[in-house]
Amino acid sequence: AAVRSLSSFDGGHAALDTPELSTPFYIPRHDYVNYKASNVFHMKNAGSRYVALNRPDALNALDLGMIRELTSIYKDVDSDSLTQLLLLYGASDKAFCAGGDVAQLAKQNPVPLGQKAPQMDFFREEYTLNHMIGTLKTTNQIALLSGVTMGGGVGLSVHGQYRLCTDDTLFAMPETGIGFFPDVGGSWFLPRMERHIGYYLALTGRRLNAMETYTTGLATHYIALGQIPRCLERFMFAEDLSAEGIESVLDEYCEAPNVEDCGEDEILPHIEAIERCFKQPSIGDIRTSLMEETGEHKLWAHNTVTMMDRASPTSLAVTLEQLNRGSHLKTLKECLEMELCIARRFMAGGDFFEGIRAMLIDKDAQPKWQPAPSHDQVLE
Repeated sequence: AAVRSLSSFDGGHAALDTPELSTPFYIPRHDYVNYKASNVFHMKNAGSRYVALNRPDALNALDLGMIRELTSIYKDVDSDSLTQLLLLYGASDKAFCAGGDVAQLAKQNPVPLGQKAPQMDFFREEYTLNHMIGTLKTTNQIALLSGVTMGGGVGLSVHGQYRLCTDDTLFAMPETGIGFFPDVGGSWFLPRMERHIGYYLALTGRRLNAMETYTTGLATHYIALGQIPRCLERFMFAEDLSAEGIESVLDEYCEAPNVEDCGEDEILPHIEAIERCFKQPSIGDIRTSLMEETGEHKLWAHNTVTMMDRASPTSLAVTLEQLNRGSHLKTLKECLEMELCIARRFMAGGDFFEGIRAMLIDKDAQPKWQPAPSHDQVLE
């Protein structure tokens, strides 16, 4: 197998009221998606919490208000030793969470280094939330990755203990394609994936289906769509919500994914080529290695080069250095602190604002990227 698990995450970390519902609110989701009192639903149950992202018109993309609501919930959970399970999902038929609302951030002007950048409030609080999720003391999180799960949505889920993919999962870290870098702890979990798969995903932004999300270990379990309401109902009435009890329920309702429902795994057949190409020390060397692939890997390598050629050269170079440094850092906190510094550099101007313009605002898909930086510029 390519990868079936990610490294465990490590410990220690430093309000808004949300409406509580008196009944289970996952199924049917359409009953709730038009309820606009809050973009985050929060329900308490005996020993468990149920949290739903409810911004369906934006594919549950995170804005600062949602991050603050979630932070309030997670702080409360972490101080409650009786809460053993938090189940997080998207109240939308299309998405768990499509990421951070970067289009809103890009509408604010670039700010030179040395001045306060208003966008940094978003990143600082988002990364603090990511760390909080990764270091909960007594609560295990289950994230249901139904639909689009990208960027900030990955940050909400990958640092928790259990990640359930399902038939419609679409998973990606697409940041290099919008002139940014894979943040939300990407420098922690991506370089710790086996055989350089994390480097491949970060530098290409490739989208994974349910099968691939499972086989790479980004999802810990696969659950068929039809089993989700039964599984969640079982958790609602479960008496044992310890890690062993949670795993017992998951074993009851989860199964190995099948090609018919989840799609083909197009990563595993190329795993040796992925490792061979993406362990190279520079973007130029990675590209050269891909171009030298022959035989059964040739078409895959050509398509991979095409994906990289669409990305920001600056983002590619920064991402490679970010992952290399992250692989040597000792904690998730250290990685997020590094990422906060990188994000501040991107908010000073350049490809991030151009990428958002081209891909999300004007949608001409023709970004005018800055030339590839020198190695010294990347280090700076």
